[in-house]
Amino acid sequence: MIRGTRQSADALGPRMRAQELIANNLANLHTTGFRRERMAFHRVLQEETAKGAGAQKLVSHVDDARAEIFATGAPLDFGLDGEGYFVVKTPEGDRYTRAGGFQRTPAGALATAQGYAVMGDGGELSLPPGDINVADDGTVRVGSATVGRLRVATVAAEDLIPVGENLFSLREGAAPSDEGPTTLVRQGFLERSNVSPVDEMVEMLTIFREYETNFKAMRIQGDTLGKLIEQQMR
Repeated sequence: MIRGTRQSADALGPRMRAQELIANNLANLHTTGFRRERMAFHRVLQEETAKGAGAQKLVSHVDDARAEIFATGAPLDFGLDGEGYFVVKTPEGDRYTRAGGFQRTPAGALATAQGYAVMGDGGELSLPPGDINVADDGTVRVGSATVGRLRVATVAAEDLIPVGENLFSLREGAAPSDEGPTTLVRQGFLERSNVSPVDEMVEMLTIFREYETNFKAMRIQGDTLGKLIEQQMR
């Protein structure tokens, strides 16, 4: 009975965390280029036999399913039609994003909305004054001069770690590939979030019912144990 109570209690924490992930997905329903997090529950074997079958652990990973790109007409908006991520430079190192709503800084750099430099194949992209045109292969021209090519890196979804600001870092030991011949860079477009509100609500209700079931089981087992103790004390 104590083992059953522990197993029910161990199931509550991961489901609370799962609800937080779902809430974050829903909060970013309209965030450009957002990638939802998917989740699964795994049972972790315990070394101590007293803990029985083991506790549950929530495992999450990034859903790399592509979303629709839509026209904005803005010359510094870029949507990726295919696999891959833009590479940006932050104080913590290179980060990856599908959010292609960029800006031109006063110093002439191409940057994200947060001010992080957008990387080209040869390093940070510097934009002299003039009209910007970007080809489907990511080649950047200002006027008649070619200033670089947007770097688009292919990264395995299981290697991505969300770090906030719609950016991802890589898991230790993972490395990106710059081979993305089928990916097109669409100037004047952005990509929508890949969050489906219907799927998230269904998942939220399922997780809530699982939480409720485990909580009730824990309470019933606790009440039963309490009655047994009372009987032994008489």
